[in-house]
Amino acid sequence: MSKKILQKDIIPLLGIDALPQKDQETFLEDIGALVLENALHRLVRDMDAATKKEFESLVDVAANPDALFTTLAEQYPAFDTLLEEEVVAFKREAIAVMGSVTH
Repeated sequence: MSKKILQKDIIPLLGIDALPQKDQETFLEDIGALVLENALHRLVRDMDAATKKEFESLVDVAANPDALFTTLAEQYPAFDTLLEEEVVAFKREAIAVMGSVTH
C-alpha cells in the first residue's frame, strides 16, 4: 500500500498544477523541506550524543542538498526508509484532508 501511495501524483489533488510555475516550484520546495525536516528529526531522535555531534558536523559541511542526501544515504542506511515513510505520511494526510474537502 505504501508503494501505491508513494507513486500517487497528488499535485492535481492539491491544486498545485493551477498555480503559476514559480509558485509551484516554491510550494514543492517548501513541502520537500518539511518532509526532509521530519525525516531528519526522526533520524536524530535515536542517536547518542557522539553520533549527533558527528551528524551535525556532516550537515554543516555539506556543500549542497544533493551532496547531503548522498552522504546521509551512505552514512545512515535508515535515512532512505525514514524519508520514504515521511513522504508517504505527507501524501496520506494530504489525500485524507483534500479528499474530505472535495466531497
